[in-house]
Amino acid sequence: MVRLCLPVVWGAASRARVDAVDDPFAKLAPTSEQTDAQNVLADLLKVKECADKGADYSIVLVAPQAGRVYAAIGVGDVDRASNVVTLVPGMSTTVRASMDDFLKRAERIRDVAESKPLSVDASQTAGVVWMGYDAPPGVWDAKTTGPARAGAVSLAAFMDGLNGSREAAGWPVWLTLFGHSYGSTTSSIAATLTAPGTLDNLILTGSPGTGVMDASEWNVPAGQVYVSAATPRWVESPGYYPDPTGGPPIEVEGVVDHDDVVNFGVHADRVGAVAVGVLGGPVGAVWAGQIWSDPPFGHVVTDMAGVTQLSGDTGVPSEDLADIGVVALHGSYPSYTEAGAPSGSLTDITKVVVGRYP
Repeated sequence: MVRLCLPVVWGAASRARVDAVDDPFAKLAPTSEQTDAQNVLADLLKVKECADKGADYSIVLVAPQAGRVYAAIGVGDVDRASNVVTLVPGMSTTVRASMDDFLKRAERIRDVAESKPLSVDASQTAGVVWMGYDAPPGVWDAKTTGPARAGAVSLAAFMDGLNGSREAAGWPVWLTLFGHSYGSTTSSIAATLTAPGTLDNLILTGSPGTGVMDASEWNVPAGQVYVSAATPRWVESPGYYPDPTGGPPIEVEGVVDHDDVVNFGVHADRVGAVAVGVLGGPVGAVWAGQIWSDPPFGHVVTDMAGVTQLSGDTGVPSEDLADIGVVALHGSYPSYTEAGAPSGSLTDITKVVVGRYP
């Protein structure tokens, strides 16, 4: 059989006729493999977009997974800056939805470090936003420390590698691990797995729980673990709020907004222990005692020996949270105030990052 191969003239009229033909496959739902591939591609494009922001930005980690990409983006000279902070986001964060926001947080820390009164040269402070684990997509998935403990293994290896590469190159670094929200639980547990000498500081903000019961479990120099819990604000938002000191929930009548996430996991552990003790009979009572004495989310974050409390005066919420009243305060830690000045929390965090606290 002879086949004739004729040249095709692909003009506007031809395209119009083809576009008019229904594609029978176009109406089929994509397979899970196709959806995963599309998500991976979208994440990779986001990573490239972030790395292309300017000369200060770099790809530190990129690892495609099933349906998503693990990534870490650096801002500043991660290889030579004297001070490097790694930011770890929490629940519901993804590369596409959250990387820009957390890079802005890293940028604020660098800006405040460079400004008076700290006046640290811009070349001497760098940040890394690490999204290298499966952050729980919602509250139900964040009810346990399982995702945090799994992610902590990878995070600890990343921090050890970062410190080790700097030491090997002859560029020792003042290294800070900074976890926010559920990312603080992941970071805290990772700090128990890092090699001694890797971490100089651990900062936890808006933390539902540390996952540890005693400061001695962290491989961090004594006195260099810091917590910031947002100071309540006057708003119209009545309801019950967790007591930051570990007591029963506090009822307010539409005047105070708290960061509900602070100690949330710890309180959930305690409620679970009571439920198991009441409903589980003698065996349940034993389990309840174990949960109460060694809860998965650990000790109350805001009342833990060996932890320094940073300022809770936070700033303007992140843009993606500003319209969601219930979590706006939770997303306002390393931020500027409405007047454009560094908030107390941002100032204290930056001081820790550059070794100038208090």
